[in-house]
Formats: sequence, structure tokens, C-alpha cells
Amino acid sequence: MSDSDEWYAAAARATGIEDLAEAGDAYIASFGEDSRIDYDRLEEGCTVRLNSGGPHMTIKQINTYSEIICIWFDKNNKLQTSEFIKHEISLVNGYCENENDSDLEKGDTIRLNSGGPLMTISDEVDTGYVDDYILTSKWFDKNNILHSAEFVDKTIKFDSNDGNEFHEQVLYNDENNILKTDTSEDEIPF
Repeated sequence: MSDSDEWYAAAARATGIEDLAEAGDAYIASFGEDSRIDYDRLEEGCTVRLNSGGPHMTIKQINTYSEIICIWFDKNNKLQTSEFIKHEISLVNGYCENENDSDLEKGDTIRLNSGGPLMTISDEVDTGYVDDYILTSKWFDKNNILHSAEFVDKTIKFDSNDGNEFHEQVLYNDENNILKTDTSEDEIPF
């Protein structure tokens, strides 16, 4: 039985409707109108979330009809990755905001489509596919540890750094050894 057949059979059990197509429609409708999405519209770069809530995530890759790999940043600005099936996730805002900006270049500042820390592009590689680039980006986590990862350009968006974010990421231990963030423009204690 395929994933799709299993899902419709589960929907039939949940709704008590024997016709599988009608059961699927009724099951989706039970979540409300905003939850109705066309799963064929899911593509790399779309911002999604788990149906039960949680952080916004960016679709990194769709391997099969139902296997979707998502990436997101946790509260410590560490990149997370997990695999989902299509019926576990929903589009944020009900549509895909995929801003494929092919004008990005080394030194530009970007963010994951679903949010996260400001990153700097350190390298760009043309994959050979039309308008498809791999961008190596660097960022600091909340403990000022430098991280680097590769992103397909569809999964990120340009974000101009107005200079204010630097201070938001500066962390230090105060006199009681409590980790603090300096958000002022004053002198940074070190």
C-alpha cells in the first residue's frame, strides 16, 4: 500500500466515511479552511511547520512524493534538519513564498526563508541547473561559535544588514558569570 493509500485509509477510519476521496476531503476539512493545501505546491524553499505547531521550517529537499527534508534554526541559532512526510506539515500563510534571488554574491547577508540568524555568503557554486546555486554561508550561534553550511539558493533570501544585528549577537559573561547580550551601542565589555 502506498503512502497516499495509507493516508486515505487512515482518513476513512478517522471520519467513518467509506469513500476514500470523500474521507480525505472531510479529514482535511476537519482542520479548518486554512489547513487545506495542495501538496503538489510544496517545493524547495517553501516555509512550512509541523501541523501540531513548532518553529517555521524551510523545505530543503523533496526526495519522493511524501518524503520532505526540512531545515530550521533552533533558539541557539544551530541548524536543525529532519525528515517529514507531506501530511505532517503545512505551508505557513497557506502559500509558498519562494524568493529565488539569483543576484546574490559573496559577502551578501542572507537568512533562511523560515528565519534564523543573519548569515554571510562565503562561496557560491553554480550547480549547472537553471538558476540553481549552492551558497556556502557562515554565522555565529548564541555562544559565538562560528558555523558554516551549504544552502540551495531557493531556501534563502537576501537580508540587508543595517549594522544593528552585530550587537544583538555579542554575548559575554557578567560579574556573576551569567551569559548576557549587549544590545546597546555603548562599549562592549571584554
